[in-house]
Amino acid sequence: RHHHPEGELGTSTDQPICDMMNLRLLLATGDANACDAKGYPALMLAAHSGETTIVEMLLQAGADVCKGGTDNITALSVAAAGGHMDI
Repeated sequence: RHHHPEGELGTSTDQPICDMMNLRLLLATGDANACDAKGYPALMLAAHSGETTIVEMLLQAGADVCKGGTDNITALSVAAAGGHMDI
């Protein structure tokens, strides 16, 4: 179970599964800065799930590292909160 220090990201026990489903949908758009229905960008979802390869692909595709969710939390802070220090 992943927890995010603020906001809704990571508050559900099903969150990692939901993150991956949302991430797949966002990646299908071809937009590196696409956001899910809650306003979380693909980069944040990948970072939250510890998906290092996807994070790297999104960054290479031009994902905005400063773009946060509706609560202005960034992908880097979500990765750190989840213990994903390799991101």
